[in-house]
Amino acid sequence: MTRARVAVNFSICLFSASFALLVLSPRAHAKDVVLIGDSHSCGAFGRALFERLTAKGDRATLYCTESSAPEHWLSGRSPQDRVCQKMTSPSKTFQPCLETGGVPNLETILKSHRGAKFVIALGTNSLGSSQADDGYRKMSEAVQAVAESCVWIGPPHLNPAQAVVSNKLKGLERERALARQRLRLTAMESHLSGFFSSMSGTVGAFCDVVDSRDATFASSLGGVTADGVHRGVDAGNYWATQISDDVARKLAAPKKTESREKVSR
Repeated sequence: MTRARVAVNFSICLFSASFALLVLSPRAHAKDVVLIGDSHSCGAFGRALFERLTAKGDRATLYCTESSAPEHWLSGRSPQDRVCQKMTSPSKTFQPCLETGGVPNLETILKSHRGAKFVIALGTNSLGSSQADDGYRKMSEAVQAVAESCVWIGPPHLNPAQAVVSNKLKGLERERALARQRLRLTAMESHLSGFFSSMSGTVGAFCDVVDSRDATFASSLGGVTADGVHRGVDAGNYWATQISDDVARKLAAPKKTESREKVSR
């Protein structure tokens, strides 16, 4: 065999080996995953879910704003002047979504991540009612139109017995404020079942729905809160762990259409 043929054969083998490594590499099949959420997603739950979604090599971007609901993402309006935070893998550090600290509107996010897989975790800040407003339909429909797949995570249980108020309040004023907060959280918790049914019937036409309630009962680790609403590290990790397989399975499912079953439980 001539030196020229040996060189050609070696080059072919080298190219084939490199191509095989590229195809077999997890990064070659990496997908973009976008998470959009409220304060739960800015906290331990969001971080834990972010890590699980990136564990297999997918690229993830997390957008979160405290006190937010679909209306804020649709309009690009910050709730109560809250700052939108963004984290993009492999970084584990939050940065402002915009230089102004504002909320980017959904249209801008969708244009930046067209064809990505989307996970939406919104609902707690709408529990003033047992009915999901039309923002849920508008947001899920808009995401479904451009996403490879879409999963919507329903809100968790609240724990009114663990309500807290500012330490600045003292005596009778503190007792009254605590009683009011417990009543408020009790009312929100009483709306959860009806809200989830309403939200599922609306969102479920466009995105697969994941139910957080079994993972966040007051008697479970996922039900332990710092203030009746927000989870610490252990509870947030537990909640994310309990639903992460369901989220991953539904993200991998064929793109949802309105003709598919409205709610996937």
